[in-house]
Amino acid sequence: MIQILMPIAGSARPFHEMGQKFPKPLIEVLGHPMVEYAIRSSRPAGDHRFIFVTNAADRQEFHLDSVLKLLAPGCTIVQTEKPTGGALCTALLAVDHIDRAAPLLVCNGDQWVNRGIQPALDEFRTRDLDVGIVTFTSMHPRWSFVRTDEDGMVVETAEKNPISNHATVGAYYYREGDMFIRSAEKSLLKNTLVNNQFFIVPSINQLILEGARVGQYKIPNAEFHPLGIPEDVSHFLDHYQTSPLDQ
Repeated sequence: MIQILMPIAGSARPFHEMGQKFPKPLIEVLGHPMVEYAIRSSRPAGDHRFIFVTNAADRQEFHLDSVLKLLAPGCTIVQTEKPTGGALCTALLAVDHIDRAAPLLVCNGDQWVNRGIQPALDEFRTRDLDVGIVTFTSMHPRWSFVRTDEDGMVVETAEKNPISNHATVGAYYYREGDMFIRSAEKSLLKNTLVNNQFFIVPSINQLILEGARVGQYKIPNAEFHPLGIPEDVSHFLDHYQTSPLDQ
């Protein structure tokens, strides 16, 4: 069984400034809540279990937990009462619910990937990788990045610093849950802050230093649709007349 950890407790301030009152996971995009796109994008073919980390206020006021249970039956929901130090800290709140011996996929909760996650998982396993990162082509500093060697193996990761044109989609595979936990804890101990926040991608450097096999799976840009800010949603609506979830 593979675990899918999705931290979705972040702020929706850009949307709220435009008059949207719902939390980001529940913002409707072509008739579907934003988080449904992320769930469908990251749902593997075989046995799996979703773990969500949510904002307590979103559960209490908007019943986000009820929506998640409908979209991902059998899921585990962890809540945070206040803002954390970043996505890495939010994800680590689920530490007691992660099977350290089972594969783990950590995914963003605000994106749509046309082909889904299964082709990437198949390649990561075929290549016997310890960590696999889904990427696309960009040099814009809003993203996180990986740098590869001549054999295509990832030798460095960076947040909001284009060390290459291999930008990350926001889907990170770990052969074992323990690898994520260990790298996250080391990253916190080393205080690897970026813009006063802890991010997931820089923590992978801790595993690279240990000699882990880290690789990438690159997808065409046309298949990746971020939804994290209002401009992203506008681009998505320009691309789709009806939701791809209805096709």
